[in-house]
Amino acid sequence: MQHIGYGVFDHLTKLDSIGFYNSCHNIFIYENRTRVLKELPKLAQNCPPTIDMLERRILGGEYFDQQIAEKISHTKEISQMRQELTQLRHELTHLENCSKELEKTNELAKTKAVNMFSISIVTLIISTFVLSNALVLECEYTVKSVEWFEELYRCNNGRIIFVGDRNNVTEVSSNHVGGRRNEDVEGLTMEQYQNLTFLPRNINHFFPNLKSIAIHHNLIENIQQSDISAFPKLIQLDLWSNRISSLDFDLFQKNPKLQYISFPDNPVQHIGYGIFDQLTELDTIGFTNTCHDVQILRNRIRVLSELPKFARKCPPTIDMLERRILGGEYFDQQIAKKISQTKEISQMRQELTQLRQELSQLKNCYKELEKTNEL
Repeated sequence: MQHIGYGVFDHLTKLDSIGFYNSCHNIFIYENRTRVLKELPKLAQNCPPTIDMLERRILGGEYFDQQIAEKISHTKEISQMRQELTQLRHELTHLENCSKELEKTNELAKTKAVNMFSISIVTLIISTFVLSNALVLECEYTVKSVEWFEELYRCNNGRIIFVGDRNNVTEVSSNHVGGRRNEDVEGLTMEQYQNLTFLPRNINHFFPNLKSIAIHHNLIENIQQSDISAFPKLIQLDLWSNRISSLDFDLFQKNPKLQYISFPDNPVQHIGYGIFDQLTELDTIGFTNTCHDVQILRNRIRVLSELPKFARKCPPTIDMLERRILGGEYFDQQIAKKISQTKEISQMRQELTQLRQELSQLKNCYKELEKTNEL
C-alpha cells in the first residue's frame, strides 16, 4: 500500500488500533487512541493519494457539482445576451437610419457632431494614456553575475517607482552603457528591501531577452506562470528571502531552459507534483529553510535524486489539486458532456460592450443633430 485518501480516518472518533506493516507508513498501534491521533497526520504525508484518486474524489463531490452548476448557469446568460444583442442591433440600425436623414437636411449639424465625436475620442485616448501610467523601472546597467551565474548585461539594482496602477511597468530608464539597448539586457536584479509584494508585469515589452531574474529580500507573496511565461529564454530564477508559500504545478511550463531555481528563506510548504519534470537542464536548486531543506549547485545527478523528495515533503494543498484537476483536460471532457456553449460568453460580452458604446455614441450624435435641425 502506497496511497491513502486524505481524511479517510477523520470520522472514526473511536479508532484506537491501526496496523500498516510493510506499507507506505510502517506502524502498528493497539488500543491507544492518543498514539493513533499522533500518527494519522504522518499517513497523509507518507501515503499521499494519487491524482486519479483525487480526480474521483473531487469530480464526484459537492465542489464539482458547484462547478457544473456555474457552467450550466452560463447558458441562461447566453440566452439573455443574445436577446440584448438583437435589441441593440435593431436600435443601432434605427439610429443610423435616423442619423442619415438628419444629415441630409443639415450638413452643418453633421460636421459639428463629427467634430464633437472626434474631440471625445481624442479625450478618451489622452485619458487612457494618462491612466495607463503605472510603474517606472529605474536601472543601473552593468555587466555582472548573480549567485555563481554567468556574467550578463543586466538591469542592476532595479528600483520600482510607483506612478499609477501598481501592476504594469510602462517605462524603464534609458541610461545604457556601451551603446547597448533594451534588447541587449539579459539580466534583471531588483533592489533589495523595497517591499515589493508582486512581480511587476509588462517587463518583457522592454527586456524581451531576459535569461536571469533575481529579486532578493522583498515581500513577494505569490508567483504564477503568467509572471514568467513571457521569458522563454529564462535560465536563472532567484527569489531568495521573500514570502512565497507555494509553487503551482504549471509554474515553469513556459520556461523549459531553466537551469537555476532558487527559493531559499521563503515559507514554501507546498509544491505541485511534477513541477520540475520538463526542466531537462536543471542542475542548481536552492530551497534552504523551506519544506525541503536542500541546496545543490551545478550537479544534475544530485538534483535528479532530490526531486522526488519534494512530492513527499512539500505536497500540494487540496486547493492546488482542485485547480489542477478542474482546470485540466479530464474536467473539460466532463463539462463538454453537459454543455458546449460556454466559449460564446466571452465573445458575446465583447460584442455587447462594443454595441453599447456604439449605441451611446450614436444617441449623442443624434441628439446634437436634432438640436441643430430645430434651429
